[in-house]
Amino acid sequence: MFRKKILRLVITFILLFCICGAKSLSPREMDLNTIKLILDKYHPNPYINISEKEFLDKIKKLNGTMTNTQFYYGLRELVSLIEDSHTSIDFINSQTKYETIHALDFAIAEFDNKWYLFIANKDNEKLLGQELLLINSTTIQAAFEKALKIIPNDNIFWAKNNFSNTINFQEALIYLGIASPNEPVILTLKSKDGKISKMETAAYSSEQINQMNIVQYQPKIYAPTQLKKNYYYWANPLRNQTFFIQYNICRENPQFPMDEFAKTIKQELKKNKYKKIIIDLRYNTGGNSEVISPLLKMLKDQQNIQKFKVYTLIGSSTFSSAVLNTWDTKTILNSTLVGTPTGGNINHFGEVRSVQLTSLPLVMNYSTKYFNIVPNYTKGAIYPDVKVNQLLEDYNNGIDSPVEWIIIQ
Repeated sequence: MFRKKILRLVITFILLFCICGAKSLSPREMDLNTIKLILDKYHPNPYINISEKEFLDKIKKLNGTMTNTQFYYGLRELVSLIEDSHTSIDFINSQTKYETIHALDFAIAEFDNKWYLFIANKDNEKLLGQELLLINSTTIQAAFEKALKIIPNDNIFWAKNNFSNTINFQEALIYLGIASPNEPVILTLKSKDGKISKMETAAYSSEQINQMNIVQYQPKIYAPTQLKKNYYYWANPLRNQTFFIQYNICRENPQFPMDEFAKTIKQELKKNKYKKIIIDLRYNTGGNSEVISPLLKMLKDQQNIQKFKVYTLIGSSTFSSAVLNTWDTKTILNSTLVGTPTGGNINHFGEVRSVQLTSLPLVMNYSTKYFNIVPNYTKGAIYPDVKVNQLLEDYNNGIDSPVEWIIIQ
């Protein structure tokens, strides 16, 4: 294996030397060399979904005349060919990102396979919650299909999770052929009663970003099980003898270690006759997969005594170690998976390292290990036993659709 790696690196160096010529390398050529050499040396299998020749052909195309933003999105498209969510190109920080590309004043959210305007400029507040049909003349479905080539992903569900934060940059839409330079980006929206409206977006530079007067769609009431962003994990009883646990990041809260959290939950379970336990992993994008172990062990012990049923909520933001934890709840607690497919796959690349590039303030994150947790598992994601989409009407009325399905069982 080691000799094959060395041989591949030698061949890569020769090929890249031929591509770039004997002259001294430009910063962009150096970055392309770095990307290829790093992937060949450290990534477990960069050519599992694309041939090495196709990858090199793409590198050749990136040696042409491009603007900085075209080169950035070209690099994103290059590494996206690997189809590894953990291997990606991004700016070193948000400040440099907004100094290089222009943010558009909108964001969208998916409900029941449709996309809705969820963030907009204050002047367009009345359009919040309307269905997005077109970006300029491109349908939203066609826009998603175009955007796939610059979103590193293991599956389409992770791509959907990152779709909004990809297309709300002016240069991304230009690169994808959805918008043209020096022309406005126009959204076509449809209200609940079928009325069609047009919304012109504005592009903001880094100097203007703090001047954005942004508003977000607000439901009439929030569900009690909504995401609590500042909580690693938390729990509350619900109606109908149901107990709810939300686990948002695979990381130990130093102020409230998982051991202590599990003991607190155990006391609550012993005092009450809960019939259903919900573990919510919908917003968990990963970390250390072992952190949840004390909670799972305690739940297994109590399940043997109290005979309660366990349900695990999953969705497109369930990623990396949270996917492993999804599998843990299934195998350890015999949980029923409810929601939508996970953004990550049970077998996946990971153990990420980073290298900084030179031509732009960019960093390449790359996987160094393949986790083959369930041999021969080929579905691309973990699919729910019961698929329940979150409905916009439910969201607006403070109803968590998947949770509600569990409660009424």
